[in-house]
Amino acid sequence: MSKLFVDEIVHQSSQGSGTITLGASGETVALAAGATQSGFGGINTPAFLAYASSNQTVGHESWTKVTLGTELFDTDSAFASNKFTVPTGEGGKYWFNGCVNAFAGANNLQRILMRLYKNGSGFAYLSSNDWNNQAYRDQETATGSTIIDLSAGDYIELYIWFSHASSGNTTVVGGSATEFLTKLSGYKIIE
Repeated sequence: MSKLFVDEIVHQSSQGSGTITLGASGETVALAAGATQSGFGGINTPAFLAYASSNQTVGHESWTKVTLGTELFDTDSAFASNKFTVPTGEGGKYWFNGCVNAFAGANNLQRILMRLYKNGSGFAYLSSNDWNNQAYRDQETATGSTIIDLSAGDYIELYIWFSHASSGNTTVVGGSATEFLTKLSGYKIIE
């Protein structure tokens, strides 16, 4: 095996146009351990996962921001104060996933709506669970995901709405890093 030691490879036209091919059909081009690539491909960052580590009480039929007080990871330190803010230079398409576990007790849970707010206003519904005309629920989980086009400085928050059979409160159930009963995660999509 031979090694080629160079600082730069450019097309012979030296005009910045043309195609440079690495490898042949059926071969794999691999980076050495510890090497990194730049300028092509990409990674899905910024990325984060924040979750509720304690319970939160939510009133009947009232949009309420979900308290996500613990981060599992946050690649760009972009999640703070229960919201994700797009960092400078990182505008683009983002994938978000939300999950809320709710407990109403005594089969009182009638409906759950989960929604993302963009810049302080309702924007994208992630899920809608409705048990009207059926047996109501004691405890239930709502999940959903969506893709949103965002600009630098835009921020995303997770909101929840419950309908309680006796107009009482519902509990958003918190958990640990291994349970993720209530969470919001997201990452930038490679375009």
